[in-house]
Amino acid sequence: MPRIQTLKDDFFVSMFSDQTVACLLAPQILDDIVNKTDSYLGQQSTKYAFVYSMHDANTFSLVSILAGYDTESPPFAATVFFEIRPNADCSGYVVKLLYRPYLDKDPQQLQITNCPDPCSYDSFKNIVKGVEKTCNFNPDAGDGCSF
Repeated sequence: MPRIQTLKDDFFVSMFSDQTVACLLAPQILDDIVNKTDSYLGQQSTKYAFVYSMHDANTFSLVSILAGYDTESPPFAATVFFEIRPNADCSGYVVKLLYRPYLDKDPQQLQITNCPDPCSYDSFKNIVKGVEKTCNFNPDAGDGCSF
């Protein structure tokens, strides 16, 4: 790996895996994902897929705060997927977090911190609420972005 890439990766790990910095970038996106998913699952919306275009710092903060992923800076076009599907007995939903850093590679599943595999959607929502509390994010206060 070229030295400049190593320096870039080291910078990202030191800068954007920090809890304080991650708190500036991740809660608004997570809150929006949960709200839109709740609307779809509650049959208040027919929209079932959402695409967010983010900078590498946002992508890194998102996978860092949810899964502790802090290996390298996301390359151009790195992709994060939240796959929500019915659980095995169709009594609820589960969430999979997938990360594809390179377009020519298959996505890899990341383990959501403090959530068993499979991670129930209710557990995922509690984790998001925990992130929001840790980060002092109040979606009702208008301190976040609207997507």
